[in-house]
Amino acid sequence: MERLGELLSTHPVDNRCHLTTGVVIIVGTLLTAELGIVVAGLGVPLALVPLSRVLRGGLRERFDVHEDGIVHHARGGHRSWTWCEVATLHVRWDPRRRRLSRCVVRFSDGTRLVIHRTAVDGPLLAGTLLAQRPDAASPGLPRKWWHRA
Repeated sequence: MERLGELLSTHPVDNRCHLTTGVVIIVGTLLTAELGIVVAGLGVPLALVPLSRVLRGGLRERFDVHEDGIVHHARGGHRSWTWCEVATLHVRWDPRRRRLSRCVVRFSDGTRLVIHRTAVDGPLLAGTLLAQRPDAASPGLPRKWWHRA
């Protein structure tokens, strides 16, 4: 982490939200199992999406922003990248709710990192990435929201 400079901010991810959603879907599926196999057939795949996020990231997942890069701490350990290694940024912004939907970051080593709306200060995190690498941003992004961050 020393190569990335001083720690500027930490953004924990609230994966408890995904865990709760997955459990509620499974419980609802089990309670409505009497309605037939169609409901169970839909409920299990729907529950796998949020539960897979919890399994990948863990309950202590977080993003650390440093002067010269970003670190992703997940259940399996941590990985870090410098700002120069950011290849592309695709930010999906929900203008109606004025919040980040998700930010997909691709790095020069081929790694793909997804920042969901459950990250604390997700818009600030995405804005920091965009401010560091505006040339990597996908076209069509409304620039005014992240310049305020």
